[in-house]
Amino acid sequence: CLVDIDCAGVCGGDSVADECDTCDNDPNNDCVQDCNGEWGGDAVEDNCGTCDNDPLNDCPCDIDSDNDQLCDPDDPCPYDPNNDADGDGFCDECGDDPDCVLDPCPGNALNNCYDGCTDPNACNYNEFAIEEDGSCEYAFGCDYCSGETDGTGVVIDGDIDGDGICDYYEIYGCDDPLACNYNMFATENDGSCEYAILWYLDVDGDGNGNSNDGEIISCDQPDGYVGNNNENVSYVDREEESTSIEEVSDETIFNIYPNPTTNFLNIEYSGSSTEDISVAIFNSIGELVFVQQKSLSKDFKIRVDVNDYAKGLYQVRVIGHQGPKNKLIVIQ
Repeated sequence: CLVDIDCAGVCGGDSVADECDTCDNDPNNDCVQDCNGEWGGDAVEDNCGTCDNDPLNDCPCDIDSDNDQLCDPDDPCPYDPNNDADGDGFCDECGDDPDCVLDPCPGNALNNCYDGCTDPNACNYNEFAIEEDGSCEYAFGCDYCSGETDGTGVVIDGDIDGDGICDYYEIYGCDDPLACNYNMFATENDGSCEYAILWYLDVDGDGNGNSNDGEIISCDQPDGYVGNNNENVSYVDREEESTSIEEVSDETIFNIYPNPTTNFLNIEYSGSSTEDISVAIFNSIGELVFVQQKSLSKDFKIRVDVNDYAKGLYQVRVIGHQGPKNKLIVIQ
């Protein structure tokens, strides 16, 4: 090394050993002499001029007005035992000291105290407020406080949907008893409900169902049933193109609308001859929820109020002289 080596053995370093043989480059932690002249010593001179490190034999103060063990000449706040607890430079108590400046807001270093809510149980409680101004707001039931204690706190709504069940107790799921995935513990419908559908009997096992052979409403696919009614769809071949007017007139018209629906359902049925007509509506578990009959009629038109019906899948069945005809509707 061409330059000096410091006390730490570093070539060209700047560490220096102080009087207590501490080697570093920080002059702020250098040891000092106590009242006995000992470097790094802890002896302190008391009010009587005694220099030692035993506080039990210290000479008592001539004057200690606030009994904080600090003599008045050395006490920053001679009449304040807390000695400016909030550290804002103002004593909490001034006594008869004409030069003392009294703290306007003890405990508030910003000294921005004012009137406000002084009840700690209120949501807008202000710990800095001195005078109550009647503005306190409280949380009841499911509601709770936001947590601030400086007067900015507010009441938080704990039941957003107003159903009487606190948000933190809500259980989301399907709450419709008619749904396949009904959750008896659910308190809030999350739109996940799944409903039974209409299945058609597939007698020959070719994957095509036929409502004339049999049909059933079920959440799960029953054995021997499929989800289509393909074999009940008729096709006109060339030999039948010369169908007579009488044969064409035997066809019936069966319409339901709107579908899906929410408020009402129109059912229209028109046959080729006068007959007894019956219309029935079944829910997804096969329960009869509506029935109406009309004797010796060719046409049947009704409007059914479904406002009180549960959401889900329903089957509308009309029976005339040509047998039953079924259609599915969805009530939303």
